[in-house]
Amino acid sequence: MQRNLNETKVARDRQKSEVGWRSFIAIDLSDEVREAVATVQNELQRSMRDVRWVEPRGIHLTLKFLGTIDPALVETISARTREAIQGVHSFTVTVRGVGGFPNLRKPRVLWVGVQDQRSILQTMKAHIEQRLTGVGFEREARTFCPHLTLGRAKTRQAQGPAGDLIETLKHRYLGDMTIREIILFRSHLKPTGPEYTRLAIIPLQAL
Repeated sequence: MQRNLNETKVARDRQKSEVGWRSFIAIDLSDEVREAVATVQNELQRSMRDVRWVEPRGIHLTLKFLGTIDPALVETISARTREAIQGVHSFTVTVRGVGGFPNLRKPRVLWVGVQDQRSILQTMKAHIEQRLTGVGFEREARTFCPHLTLGRAKTRQAQGPAGDLIETLKHRYLGDMTIREIILFRSHLKPTGPEYTRLAIIPLQAL
């Protein structure tokens, strides 16, 4: 009986994965920034409890979460995203400081900030939102705050780090990163954690 139930679940999960792909539009990290982010994450892990940490290899700067999409829409989404960033040249952002939603002492989400002095990220985000509403994706209501998610509380709120560590990490410089492309990712949810496939790479204009 149990075997039959397991086989049914596997078949149902396979059917679901064939129907739709869990996808998002994001910017990947440079190796240097990813390493610096992983170092900060390790420091936090030693002083925090009840946090589900994101694997460093899976940390991205997400511009638009699409949810589960029809694979047939990949080309359309890619084309709309390409239109949205048309004319945007490669640019540099600064990765700095640890924060938390709603706050760093009792956070539900822990993140590293991404500073964009010319607000190019916000402009690209707004244009992507606008272009994708035409193919059925709702515009996100929340204000866009560029960040890299480090972890999420397992319980209602995780226990925050000690005061001295908070002050150290609030202003920690983690590096500059030149953004040269936008990526449409597919996320495969597996027992060992999510795995990511690049469905489309949309380059910015060279400097």
